Amino acid sequence: MPNCVEKFNASLGAYLEAVRNGCLDADVLDRLISDLDALKEESDGGRIIVGFSADQLDTLVNHVADYTRKLAESNQIELSELQESTSHSEDNSPSQTIIDLRRYLGVQKQIFNRAA
Repeated sequence: MPNCVEKFNASLGAYLEAVRNGCLDADVLDRLISDLDALKEESDGGRIIVGFSADQLDTLVNHVADYTRKLAESNQIELSELQESTSHSEDNSPSQTIIDLRRYLGVQKQIFNRAA
């Protein structure tokens, strides 16, 4: 398994565990964003194939989107105030779904920055 895939899997696991336990912090989020960016770069370059089904990616994005909304609400931030769009693209390709996932993680990062 390519190193970028292993790193992404580990950081995604840490992110999901932190969300489940209510202890997500900027370091966990930054690591996931960095590993997702590396994974996307390798995928876009044709060096790896992302092994998630469209349904798996869509489920992941939906969970991250829901958490993003809850995080914004708990910090009393309107999502419309944030720079990045938080709407799903109509394109359900794996590449676009990764972009949507990255967008939601970026919004979460903005929320953390505002709350700090």
